[in-house]
Amino acid sequence: MVGKCFSVELIETSVRLGAHGFIPKNCDIAKLIEAIYLVKKGGNCFSLSYALINEYLDEKLGNVSREYSLSKREMEVLKQICMGKSNKQIAASLNIVARTVEFHKTNIYAKTGLKGLSELITYGIQNELR
Repeated sequence: MVGKCFSVELIETSVRLGAHGFIPKNCDIAKLIEAIYLVKKGGNCFSLSYALINEYLDEKLGNVSREYSLSKREMEVLKQICMGKSNKQIAASLNIVARTVEFHKTNIYAKTGLKGLSELITYGIQNELR
């Protein structure tokens, strides 16, 4: 497991029990206040290390890849979508153009039977890909 305070199991259990936020206990007061207001307005605030998020997503995405026969690149795109990145951000991180990201998303939708980003995000939440 990554880190001393967080574990995949702790985060997973917290979300299942209804947590809308998860921040480190040593965060500064401004971030804490911002998180409280965000959750109060109905949002979510998960301030976790990228290493932990990647560990969690790698574990969960392995099952999705086998279930739908997604390519390695499609899995990379799906993983970043589940991390909340925009097409432009995904394209920059994968050294491709945004149009290619759209192409991969189209393939993901076709293989999974999902329609639209909201269904993809819902699918991610239901399959613990967040």
